[in-house]
Amino acid sequence: MTSVSLSMLPSQDAVLYKMSAGYVWLYRFFIAFGLSLGGAAVWLLITAPDPFRAGFGVVGTLLFVGVATYWWDAQRRALNQFAVDESGIWRLSPKCSPLFIAWRDVGAVRSDDSMRRLIVSDQSRTHTLWLEYQLDNYPLLHDFVLRHTAPATRFKQTSGSVFHGAWVLKVGMLVCSSPFVAIALAQRGWQAASLCLILIGLCLSVVVRDPLSLTIASDRIVIQYPGWKREIAFGNITSVTTDDTSSAFGNPGYLVVIAVKGQKPLKLYRFREGSLAVFEALQGALYIWGHNT
Repeated sequence: MTSVSLSMLPSQDAVLYKMSAGYVWLYRFFIAFGLSLGGAAVWLLITAPDPFRAGFGVVGTLLFVGVATYWWDAQRRALNQFAVDESGIWRLSPKCSPLFIAWRDVGAVRSDDSMRRLIVSDQSRTHTLWLEYQLDNYPLLHDFVLRHTAPATRFKQTSGSVFHGAWVLKVGMLVCSSPFVAIALAQRGWQAASLCLILIGLCLSVVVRDPLSLTIASDRIVIQYPGWKREIAFGNITSVTTDDTSSAFGNPGYLVVIAVKGQKPLKLYRFREGSLAVFEALQGALYIWGHNT
């Protein structure tokens, strides 16, 4: 039995995980919606009487076609199924041969919280499985993978390491605010323009509170936000834990919760390296700091 196979089928004892049909049809709706908005942007480009509207049409066309392409790939991945047993994990695709990776040959396991998936790779990084958080009973699959893979496969960093924030939310909020900018510039009355400015401000307030990076120093953490930063000394941290969270559609996610003396708990998520790496790095840095003080 090979450790990485493109033809091996799951055993009868394997547990199967798949995504509900509702997500597939939701992604297809987003594809159609993106293409329709792209068509509207093309129409605006063709019929635009001035360069400003023409430029808005070009940007809209590229944006919405790109969105439709992203959701097309998402609905393709949503058709994949995964199976696990005591020997390893399978990806079952309707258009490709089954892919099997034995637990002993898993080389890396990391969470990508911005894209909401757990990534499992073999030791050569030739084969990679994306376990989407939207899979039915995903928490059970998540725990099963972590129990059957060695701690050495986790993406680890220690004191002095830097974790990078994802740009998904920031770009999304800027995109959402761009139509209000155009409307505000086109309005002559102050009432409509003021309402647009308020909506723009709400979008930007989300952006400035979404971290750019997290640096773990020898005695503190430094969180860099757009335009400002926050420092928390290790002595003020009472605990570091993980917690579950859910998106608007109910699919699970994971975050790191830092309890700070006299302050509201700080919740960290959407880092490219994932919640697993952030949690273990913080735990390790706090352990070393505690033994040195």
